[in-house]
Amino acid sequence: MQLDTALPWLALCLTRGIAARLSARLLKQFASPANVFRASLRQLEGCELPAATAQAILKKEAFKRAEKELAAIRGLPGCQLVNSSELTGGGQKIYALLSFRRSSPD
Repeated sequence: MQLDTALPWLALCLTRGIAARLSARLLKQFASPANVFRASLRQLEGCELPAATAQAILKKEAFKRAEKELAAIRGLPGCQLVNSSELTGGGQKIYALLSFRRSSPD
């Protein structure tokens, strides 16, 4: 997964009030994290989100934290961000953000 395309995914994961089931519902409704963050308040209300969570999405509150996380990953040599379909060969709609770090030889 390219780090630039990972930003909306990571922001969705870091949005206050969103856990696995709610993120699955949002992804089913909007098809991608980027589309979730483009949604209107009315569209988000249609997903029965708590008001605070809908406001956090509209304000894109988690993007700053996500940008900091991605900056930290960029700074680690040999570190990658992958989704589960890259690990399992596809077919899954659940994404896991993983980082791998190479150990340096002694």
